[in-house]
Amino acid sequence: MKFYKLGKEYGTLIDGQFITTEREVIYITKEEYVLATGEDVPVEEVPFSITPAQGRMQLLEMGLLNQVRSEISNSTDEALTIFWEYSLNWNRDNIHIAAMATLLGMTEDQTETFFIEANKI
Repeated sequence: MKFYKLGKEYGTLIDGQFITTEREVIYITKEEYVLATGEDVPVEEVPFSITPAQGRMQLLEMGLLNQVRSEISNSTDEALTIFWEYSLNWNRDNIHIAAMATLLGMTEDQTETFFIEANKI
């Protein structure tokens, strides 16, 4: 779920994009949204595990799939290559997931959001 401010209006986006030509959309944090609106926002549960297909589809949606593929093919880490090609699950606590997130410059919050969004696929 994403939160936004558009002029003096606040809103949330779930599985979609907000498009406007009149005013600029400013994405805000959940905390900023709650503070501005007084609304309680349900907490989305972060899945512990996703399938590699879900993960790759999310990377594709984010425009990062080719970058990850390139990094893995150029890597000398055999274990990472085996994980990418043959794993049945991507668990959040896996060292290779952490390595990929670091490679992409993702924070812990961004990694959790990645798992939430991938789990919807």
